[in-house]
Parts: sequence; C-alpha cells; structure tokens
Amino acid sequence: MEKTFARGKTTFVVVSKNKAFFSDNKYNKCLYWSCADVYDILRFLINSSFIKFGIDIYKQVTGIPMGANYAPLVADRFLFCYESEFMKNFSKSNDLNLIEKFNNTYRYLDDLCSLDNTLFQTNITAIYPKDLILLQSNSSDDKATF
Repeated sequence: MEKTFARGKTTFVVVSKNKAFFSDNKYNKCLYWSCADVYDILRFLINSSFIKFGIDIYKQVTGIPMGANYAPLVADRFLFCYESEFMKNFSKSNDLNLIEKFNNTYRYLDDLCSLDNTLFQTNITAIYPKDLILLQSNSSDDKATF
C-alpha cells in the first residue's frame, strides 16, 4: 500500500460520488483516506469474514473470501507488488532477453497469460512467494483454455 501512495506522491485517496483519485487536498462531499486508513479498512474486512453453512457460522481465518467486493482488488494489488519488484530487478540488470520475453506475459486479476515465454515457468519462484500455488490450466501445445 505504501508503494501505491508513494507512487502518486500524495497523502490521501479521495472518493467522490463519481470518481476516486489521489490528492494532498481534502474536498467537500468526498471521503478521503490515508494509507494507514486503507490498511485499517482492509484489516477489518479481512478479519471480519464469516461464512454461514446451514445453521453454523464460521470465521474465515485463511485467505480472502472470493465473492467479496474487495477480493479482486486485494488479489490484484498483492500479485502486482511481486511482479513489479521482479521486473524492476531485471530492468536494473539490463537483461534485455528476459525483459522482452516477459513483454508478452499478462495478468487479469488472478489469471496469467504468458505467450511465447519459455522463461516464465523457471522464474515463477523468483516472482511469487513460495506459499502461492499456481495452477497451470493448459499444456504446452497450441491450445489455450478460457
């Protein structure tokens, strides 16, 4: 989260009825949150996830509940942080072959599409934490699953 606020070089994320943006200013009829506020909100949402199964209610203690409004955003931000660090490290090393291979690797939320990148599989552990399990949904032939 700090990287997001630092990148914009601003103090707040401001939310109005029609848009959200980063700013150092406070505006009338808008909500505004600091980085610490966003952390507190996310911590509350993640720690307040309950599931009802029959008449029993369970607290979710691992992960984010899929289907929650905030889940895609949190998953996207989580993965982006690791991918960004990986690419920054290789940009500094000037490994142009690797950078070019990853030019055709895309992610939409938690789905990855890596086109003609023979280096992706061997670099997974350099990109993502070891606890993150990636499931391959297609083989190395010319087919793709959707």
